[in-house]
Amino acid sequence: MTALTSKQRTLVVLGGINMDLIALTQHMPGPGETVTGDLFYTTPGGKGGNQAVAAARLGAHVHMVGRVGTDTFGPALIEDMRRDGIDVSGIASDPEVASGIAMIMLDGERQNYITQVRGANLNADEAQVQAAKGALQGADTLMLQLELPFDVTLEVAHAARKRGVTVFWDPAPPHPDMERALDAVDVITPNQNEALFL
Repeated sequence: MTALTSKQRTLVVLGGINMDLIALTQHMPGPGETVTGDLFYTTPGGKGGNQAVAAARLGAHVHMVGRVGTDTFGPALIEDMRRDGIDVSGIASDPEVASGIAMIMLDGERQNYITQVRGANLNADEAQVQAAKGALQGADTLMLQLELPFDVTLEVAHAARKRGVTVFWDPAPPHPDMERALDAVDVITPNQNEALFL
């Protein structure tokens, strides 16, 4: 992999961490219908987790801040990021709720159909705000999405702007209050559906 620049960048990612449960089938079932699948696998995901891993593999020093459960998936999600050299000290383990998951169905054309259950991600609170603010010291960039509570994410975005940290925000999944965040964002990265929503 090519490094981002000759100077190693320091990124903070505040966002969703999920386990993706992926099934491939040639025919998507209709209501009440059972179809046979061709393949099933699990892989770590979540928009925040994916951003963190991608940045780390490109040579950045990454601090991940988020929340997982204490179920089977939680430790596996943390360990997967640790293997990519990501600082996982900002990831809390929540004993009250399961880790976030995404059930992803792929049809024969590889069109995806996704149901997300955000689980522990939705319990992110002041602890994650403080962890992110601490990690912002000396950081170049903050990367955000909308998989954690909106007000938690927005507070950290404003804190980053005050510190001169560049804020990248993936506005997914769409949120009706996103307009409130635009003055705290340097770069926004919607896909076509999110752009229409905005």
